[in-house]
Amino acid sequence: MRQKSTDRKSGPIRHTLYAWAQCIGCKSATLERKLAKSGYTVRRREKIPLKAIMGALSGPMAAAEIRLLTARAEEQERKNKAADGEVIDRAEWEELWRKIRAIICGFILTLPDQATNCNPTDPTQAREQLQQWVNDTLKMLPEKIG
Repeated sequence: MRQKSTDRKSGPIRHTLYAWAQCIGCKSATLERKLAKSGYTVRRREKIPLKAIMGALSGPMAAAEIRLLTARAEEQERKNKAADGEVIDRAEWEELWRKIRAIICGFILTLPDQATNCNPTDPTQAREQLQQWVNDTLKMLPEKIG
């Protein structure tokens, strides 16, 4: 059986219990018992990740090592994404969110001014005024944030 390599697009390697048993050269019942012993519950036709298979076959120490290696790989991936500019740090995000929230609050606070343009006996006219305010606000929002 040919396995796909793991990369950002394909994700982790996963196969059914039967496919893993064939690949490893054991009975699926044996593999299922080992998976259960390692704490993994197999559901019918579920695709099982390679990490679970390795943990079941290698025992608790190897499973702990696999978890450690996985954590290190995930940490390195986070660092790579930060270096590539795919993520921003928390302080930068909080500052950006504060600015966006202030702009949106400013627009919302102008809403009561629109009530003076509405006829209280004509809800259709009020709805039109409020819709116009929404349209104008949505047009200005990218300019203010950008």
